Amino acid sequence: MLTALTNYPDKEVAAAAITAFNRHLWYLSEVLIVLAFFDEEVSTEEMKKMVEAFRQTPGSDKPLKRIPPITDPAVKSLHDFVTMSTARFFEALDLSSCFMDYDPTEWCDQEDYQRSKETVTSLKVVNDLAERGVVLVQEFNSSLTRNEEQRQFLLQTVKNHRDMFPVPQKAAAMQ
Repeated sequence: MLTALTNYPDKEVAAAAITAFNRHLWYLSEVLIVLAFFDEEVSTEEMKKMVEAFRQTPGSDKPLKRIPPITDPAVKSLHDFVTMSTARFFEALDLSSCFMDYDPTEWCDQEDYQRSKETVTSLKVVNDLAERGVVLVQEFNSSLTRNEEQRQFLLQTVKNHRDMFPVPQKAAAMQ
């Protein structure tokens, strides 16, 4: 898709679209690119290149949480983002990466791959900070009380407190 956009006749529209797509490529990092190992639409050849990069391409000591924007998508492939640091994903979730000792065409038969894929597909993906905040507030509200009148009273109390102390610092409360 990004490659097609680079060839779009209206370069201004193409640049705006590529910029918008770049904002959604949060998963393209040295660590989270591992999710592509479980995508059935990635070709076997690309998987082989990804495994090779996983074993041979040195990674960062502190990998970036997201990659810098892609300026020329025509020259990038998934394996370009895979490094030895990609193993941190497996370590963090206590998953095995032994399935990579086999040809990607045999991964579906590997128990390690099946377990890892099950874990990966069960991950809840939330990429929007505001969405996470709304869910957090909703969960917090429902954990406090089920009584709507009490909930409204609590929210009014919080609002009054914020009005009294608009600067959320200890020093402001002591004045």
